[in-house]
Amino acid sequence: VTLTNVAYIGASANPDETALSNFTNIPAGTYTLTVLSGTTAIIGPSAVNLREFKNYSIVARGFTSARTSIPSGQTIGATLLLHN
Repeated sequence: VTLTNVAYIGASANPDETALSNFTNIPAGTYTLTVLSGTTAIIGPSAVNLREFKNYSIVARGFTSARTSIPSGQTIGATLLLHN
């Protein structure tokens, strides 16, 4: 499953939650998660196990190594959130 250019609320100076993409249904299973900036992997690859009948969000946060000074504890990472 490849998701490309998925809108997120922090993408602009004037966040508009109505512009966010809808949830995407994905069959249960183990997937490889990689977050790209252009063609460069900035997160992953990491194995992600999605269970049947569950709702998840994957949240990327922090700064990449391209930033000259990264505040402590704010390096790039991702979190898988289970909603139910």
